[in-house]
Amino acid sequence: MRIHVHSKSGRWIISYFQDVHNHELLDDRLTFMLPEQRKMNAAALEQMNMMLRVGIKTPQIYSSFVHTAGGYQNLSFLKRDMYNQIGKQRRLIGRDATTCLNCCMKKIEGSNLSLANVK
Repeated sequence: MRIHVHSKSGRWIISYFQDVHNHELLDDRLTFMLPEQRKMNAAALEQMNMMLRVGIKTPQIYSSFVHTAGGYQNLSFLKRDMYNQIGKQRRLIGRDATTCLNCCMKKIEGSNLSLANVK
């Protein structure tokens, strides 16, 4: 496939397209497993976080989502995606705390304050 942008109109133009593949295409029933198709929306993330806060384990949370959606094929993410999101959130929290601490330490070094005086 060759694509270019028309200089005057700014439109994308396909100048060459080959409709032959060197492999079998994925069955429609399995496309939900492709990484590009696996996304957790904001509502699912919030529900997952609430369930985690009350002590429900990740496998049970995923089973709840599967049951609500009516099957694995109707869910837009895998259990692995949930674990990835949880890890991403934990790393973000740690990074925020480290950044805040470093900022406070720089302010202390630049002034006559001691750590005990900072509130």
